Amino acid sequence: MKKAKIVIIAVALSVFMMFLPVLAASDGDSFGTIPTASGIQIDGVKDAAYDSGVKIDIGTVYDTDKIGGVPDATGTAWLLWDGVGNLHVFATVTKKDVNSPADNQINGSPWNTDSVEVFIDPYNDGTYAFQYRIDSTGYPSEGAQPTWIQGYGTAGDTPIMNPFQYAAKITSVGFDVEFSIPLSNVVDGEGAPAVTGIAAGKQIGLQLQINDMLSDGSDRAGVVVAASKNQADSWDVTKYNYIVLGSNDVTPVATTAAPVVAVDTTAAPAAPAQPAPATGDSYIFISLTLMLGAAGIFALSKKRKI
Repeated sequence: MKKAKIVIIAVALSVFMMFLPVLAASDGDSFGTIPTASGIQIDGVKDAAYDSGVKIDIGTVYDTDKIGGVPDATGTAWLLWDGVGNLHVFATVTKKDVNSPADNQINGSPWNTDSVEVFIDPYNDGTYAFQYRIDSTGYPSEGAQPTWIQGYGTAGDTPIMNPFQYAAKITSVGFDVEFSIPLSNVVDGEGAPAVTGIAAGKQIGLQLQINDMLSDGSDRAGVVVAASKNQADSWDVTKYNYIVLGSNDVTPVATTAAPVVAVDTTAAPAAPAQPAPATGDSYIFISLTLMLGAAGIFALSKKRKI
């Protein structure tokens, strides 16, 4: 009996220690399952199809004291994918003063322009992120973590490594931008592994960001991002929330564009976030079960001795 007790306790402790790192890791929540749609026109005008997509509010301010002011921009994004490998993002930004950036800001520091950025971790493992940016004038730029290699549009010195489709329009309340981003065949210049398995059910790490210029256009007032469980900014890939690619079973939708000025920019109450799959839960249960079993055997054996 004593030997059995020792064996059970040893097994329980071994399993518990084996998965202790899993218990310590923090997983982001799901923004939702992205439905498919075909026929989306990347022109900076919101297609009706986006209303069936996942809606994400962008309005959590961070790092204002390190940049230059307090941002007043807020936004909403809608997400779809084409069922093949491209993520479509339409974002509408509400901002009092939309500034036209200087050439040196466009080419040298596009993050200091009125712009929207999409950060994607196609592996959803917190290791790499690919950054896609469009400013209010429709100028594209991109980058890659961990070293944040930057690439700019045709006017820049460094070519874009991961070409994507883009468009932007100034509106009566701010500006709108639209992305079509390939989820596979991404390049980062650092030897990141090839992205595979872009299909229904795949999880993609995601963060969204709005850069807000000061009213005089001299610098960036600050940054707002999409709220996440782990309070992720755009620079910590390990804290991103994620999206799930939905099944390719949606009937192609009409692409009649809604008027830009008619886009509803009032943030709807956020839907309750769905918790990420808890990779350690089953192991925690097994470990606790074994440990409780061992404790029960130990107590029973003591009782018998008494």
